[in-house]
Amino acid sequence: MKIAIVGSGIAGLGCAWFLHQRHQVTVFEADARVGGHSHTVVVDEDGADIPIDTGFMVYNEVTYPHLTRLFRELKVPTMPTAMSFSVHHGPSGVEWNGGGLSQLFGQRKNWLNLRHWRFLLQLKRFNSEAVAALDEPRWAPMSLGEYVEARGYGRDFLERYLIPMSSAVWSTPPQKMLEFPATTLLRFWHNHGFLGLNTQHPWRTVVGGSRQYVERLIEPFRSRIHTSTPVQSARRAPDGVMVVSSRGEERYDRLILASHAPASLKMLDDPTPLEREILSCFEYQPNDVRLHTDERVMPQVK
Repeated sequence: MKIAIVGSGIAGLGCAWFLHQRHQVTVFEADARVGGHSHTVVVDEDGADIPIDTGFMVYNEVTYPHLTRLFRELKVPTMPTAMSFSVHHGPSGVEWNGGGLSQLFGQRKNWLNLRHWRFLLQLKRFNSEAVAALDEPRWAPMSLGEYVEARGYGRDFLERYLIPMSSAVWSTPPQKMLEFPATTLLRFWHNHGFLGLNTQHPWRTVVGGSRQYVERLIEPFRSRIHTSTPVQSARRAPDGVMVVSSRGEERYDRLILASHAPASLKMLDDPTPLEREILSCFEYQPNDVRLHTDERVMPQVK
C-alpha cells in the first residue's frame, strides 16, 4: 500500500520504519529537519565536538519497551547514565539533591535546620501517600493544587520539591503546574520510580546523541521524506485518502497522523465526530529552551 505519514518525530518515524519493509511510505514534515523531540546540538569545547541532546535525552527499558526494541533492532549504541534532581531555593538559599541520603541535605547547615527536616518528612509522606492515592477514586478529578491543599502539604514542600520537580519533568511553567491533573502526574512518577529514594529504573542514553538513532531510523526511506512540507489538508476518497501539500494533491491508500492533536484535527477536511472529540481533548504548552554554559545559574554546592 501507499501510506502517507505526517510528522517525523519518534511516532512518525517509528511507524515509517516498521511499515517500509512491506509498504511504500512517504513522510511529510513541516519543519526543516526530522526528529521532532530528538534534537542534538554539537557544541565546541576546547576543540572537541560535544553532542548535547536538548530534547529526548534518556530512556529506561522498563517504561520504554517499544523504544528499547527499536534500538535493539537498529543496533543503536547506548550506555548507562545518571538521572538526578537538584534544587536551589532562592528565597532561603537552601540547596539539596535527590541523589542519596547525604545529598538530601546538600549543605552542612541543613543537618541542623529543623525547617529542612520538616520538608524532608513531608517529602517522605508525599511519596507514601501518592502510591495509595492512585487506587482512591476521590483524587481522580483533582488538580495538583487541589490535591496538595487537601493533603495539607506545606509551602516549603511546594517550593523546594513539588513545583520544580513536576515542572521540570513536564516542561511546564511553574506557575501553571498546580493546574495539572494530580493522578496523571502521580501515576507517571510511580511508573518511573520517582516516589522513593532508591526506586528509579536504570536510565540509559544514546551514545553520540539522539541524532544517531534518527539517522539509522530514516536510512531505508530517506528519499521518501519531505521536509519543509506541511500538509495543508486531507480528505477521505472512495479509493483512499487525498493529501494536499506544496507537492500538490496526492492519493494514498492510508494516512497516519503522527503530528500534534490540534494540528492533526486542523488538517482533516471531514473529521468524524469521534475524531473531533478525541483530537480536541489535548492541550500543548510551548517551551523556551536555552543551552548554556553559565556557571552562575548552576548549583553552588558541587
